[in-house]
Formats: sequence, structure tokens, C-alpha cells
Amino acid sequence: MTTKTRHQLQNWTSPSSEIKLELGDLVRVRYIESIEYPQDDSTLERPEIIWTEAYHGVIIATSDMDTPLQMFCSERGQVHVLSPSKDSIELISPANFVKDD
Repeated sequence: MTTKTRHQLQNWTSPSSEIKLELGDLVRVRYIESIEYPQDDSTLERPEIIWTEAYHGVIIATSDMDTPLQMFCSERGQVHVLSPSKDSIELISPANFVKDD
């Protein structure tokens, strides 16, 4: 999946909303920094979403746990609450836990 730094706002849905994330998944996340609107009143141009730099982290809580989706961010050393319908979330590497028998 390729994540762009700018997306068209109209008819745009986050690809993140289609991802099923699990505990331990490694992700790359970008947040909406701003929305740029056209300089003129033209209705033909659409606003563009400007994304932040990428943050990387590990999923530590999912909605299956009756909590908001959360990751521990390696750049900030903090927990981030993620919003799949707004944030650009890219799965870098799925968790690969081995169950003991």
C-alpha cells in the first residue's frame, strides 16, 4: 500500500478504515496537519489534506479490547490514540505470535 503525502478530500476514505490491526502489529501513521482550500471560489478545485511526517509504532490496544485503537510511538515514546477513519495508517509488518501448545 502506498501512502501519499497529499490526498484529495472529496470522495476520499482512509485506507486505514479497511485494515484489521492486531496487537503487536508494526504500523506507520500520518495525521491530518491541515486542509488547504483553493485560493479562488472555484467549486471545481477541491481542498487537499496535508499530512504530518510519518510516525512508527506498535499496536498496543485494539477495539476488540473495548478500548480505542492505540499504538506506542517509537519517535515520541508515547501512546497515540488512532482514528482509522481519519488517520493514514499503513501496516508495515503484522505481528507473528507463536502460541504455546
